[in-house]
Amino acid sequence: MRGKDRLELLKKSMIQLTYMLRSIDKVAIITYSDESQVALSSTSAKNKKEIIKVIKELKAGGNTYGGRAIRKAFKDLKSEYLAKGNNQIILATDGGFNGLGKSENRLHTFIKNKAAKGMYFSALGFGKNKRGKKFIEELSISGMGNYLYIKSEVQAEVEVNKMIM
Repeated sequence: MRGKDRLELLKKSMIQLTYMLRSIDKVAIITYSDESQVALSSTSAKNKKEIIKVIKELKAGGNTYGGRAIRKAFKDLKSEYLAKGNNQIILATDGGFNGLGKSENRLHTFIKNKAAKGMYFSALGFGKNKRGKKFIEELSISGMGNYLYIKSEVQAEVEVNKMIM
């Protein structure tokens, strides 16, 4: 997420999304670089101030092992699964993933299998990584979710509500 305005635009987009959440919704934030870390464990959307505080404190650094983070996010989602809820992962990324190589197809299959069980995958894309954008968009399709490429703060304000199914 290093690069001109990517992280700040991501933060603004995620804060906008946070304001749109219902009181019954829950949010967890998992960051990934060299390792995946839980920045915010599953938290009720009633605690918007707490969620926004964590978003504002996010920093970019390290490698981007997104596959690990996605697997960790689905594990967390499974433990918080709501039978009649919107069970969804929303990945915010510039599309740069390290360490996938030949396992890209396995990640597609993993996400597709989770979607078949009612756990969907969507993504917000930032930056100009063309290969990364295509890959993340394809993952969103596999996950029966949505993909939005965010270029500006105005676009984020208008379109980020499409992420909530």
